[in-house]
Amino acid sequence: MSAIRKRALLALAMTSVAALSLVGCAAGESPNGDKIELNFVHSAYSDPLWGAAIDAFEDAHPGVTIKEQQIAFDDLSTQVQARLSSKDTSIDVIAVDGPRLANMAAQGFLRDLSDSRDEILASTGEFALKQVTYEDAQYAFSQWTSTNVMFYNKALLAAAGVEAPSADLADRLTWEQIVDDAKKAQAAGAKYGFSFEQVDRYYQLQPLFESAGAGSGLTGTGNLTPDITSAAWEKVAGWYGSLYADGVSPRGVPVEQLPDEFMSGNLAYLVAEPAHLQKFIDSGVDFGVAPMGYFDGGTPVTPTGSWTIGVSAFSEHGDIAAEFAKYITLDPEGASLVQLNGIPIQKDSLAAYISDLSTGGPIQSNLAGIIQGELAATPVARPSSVAYVDFEGIINAAFADIRNGEPVDAVLATANDKLDVAFARYQ
Repeated sequence: MSAIRKRALLALAMTSVAALSLVGCAAGESPNGDKIELNFVHSAYSDPLWGAAIDAFEDAHPGVTIKEQQIAFDDLSTQVQARLSSKDTSIDVIAVDGPRLANMAAQGFLRDLSDSRDEILASTGEFALKQVTYEDAQYAFSQWTSTNVMFYNKALLAAAGVEAPSADLADRLTWEQIVDDAKKAQAAGAKYGFSFEQVDRYYQLQPLFESAGAGSGLTGTGNLTPDITSAAWEKVAGWYGSLYADGVSPRGVPVEQLPDEFMSGNLAYLVAEPAHLQKFIDSGVDFGVAPMGYFDGGTPVTPTGSWTIGVSAFSEHGDIAAEFAKYITLDPEGASLVQLNGIPIQKDSLAAYISDLSTGGPIQSNLAGIIQGELAATPVARPSSVAYVDFEGIINAAFADIRNGEPVDAVLATANDKLDVAFARYQ
């Protein structure tokens, strides 16, 4: 976190904590002095992202203690599903991946927070409100938002005589041009030309299909009809597979190692989340940032959406749990005290983030402009569906098969059959 951002957060904290302390005792659920322990279940990260916000909330609410339960991302949904299916009261506050909210709400796992609708709208906007809405009710508060950018290696492009892409959204390159330039970089000595960071993951690949007009892959009432075998879907999936068949993208490099390949100077272009910025700067690689591409004749589309914070419908301390969830998401102080895993979505915190980023140097300023522009004009969220978890698992496996050289039409047809079977129980 930069010194500028720390000073901004300190100023926020000094004014907001003073106000909170005046109401802290009244806000708790135990006027008789009983102690309350809230269990906050979320995906495990390397840093205690919510630590400062938890400390501030506890200071303002004597007798309330927040305990974090960190679970690996791949296990989080399964564990929460198992525990809430048995109406386990040991979960109070839950980190919910945006597209998984509909399924959890449909099962009755999440507390209805619709009384906070106007606050959600005022603090985060219409787009975020939609992300936490299921059947016209609100079941969570958005914590972050997201977008993707294209990092490029200046030296590799220069060696190939390729002009560096512009950071101006109006000069966004097509995917066709990017791949052509990536091949030139390889011919001039780059080990790899281009890669998506989140290989085979729908979050990052959905914009390809949306850009080409192929749609999200889900349609119909409640997004319960798979739509992945159209000519448009096959064409885009085939383009994705060709990146690996032609050797432009590395086939055998794990997702976690792709940023390392970029930092090592082996990769000319990498589409990734902005969170890698400081790590890339520290590595010493000479790089720049540009917008994601789009297909010739299509429209620019970028991924978005992120974690939301919900309250268990079975919590024995639902009111104070909802207050904590609201504090770390909608309150300007609480949202800003949460260490960034993504881009803050609370309006004041987002403005501070963009302002801080834009004053950090030329690369940071370019990135700030891209983020601000993409969030305003090009984001498309993952489809809301009670069957989204099934969809994501099946479609990600299909992407992996296509990347590994399996025939596109056969892979998508098989995946469509699997989706029909999986979706049947939701009909």
